[in-house]
Formats: sequence, structure tokens, C-alpha cells
Amino acid sequence: MEIRTPLTGILGVAETLGTTPLDPYQQDQVNVILQSARLAHSTVNVLEPLLRPSGNRIDFVDGLDGNNWVKVDRLRLQ
Repeated sequence: MEIRTPLTGILGVAETLGTTPLDPYQQDQVNVILQSARLAHSTVNVLEPLLRPSGNRIDFVDGLDGNNWVKVDRLRLQ
């Protein structure tokens, strides 16, 4: 799975949630989600072009059991 896909989903849902009536605490929590997802999205956007020329890639694995992990090639990632 391409990692930007779930990040885009998180951003979309959080942005929609932020337009609903929320108390100040809830709005702060939505803002934390948005800031974190935007930072992760921008990090991936910076890293991918650096990895691609050497044949590297980053894969996000969404485990059905709730265990999510990132898969990398240890020999190529330096």
C-alpha cells in the first residue's frame, strides 16, 4: 500500500470533522491529528524522490490485527 493513501484519508476525515460543531478540547485534538498527518505526508513527499533513483522504496503495511509497520530494504537504506 502506498503510504500517502492512508495519510490522505486521515487528512480528509480530520478536515471534515473540524468543520462540525466541536468543543474547544475536541477542536484541539482534531488540530493535533491534522498537524501530525500533514507532517507525515510532507516527510514522505520529501523522502520518496530521494529513495527512488537508488531503487529504494518505503512500504506501509496495514496489518489487519492492528499492527502497522514500515518495510524497508536494510541493505539499501543508509
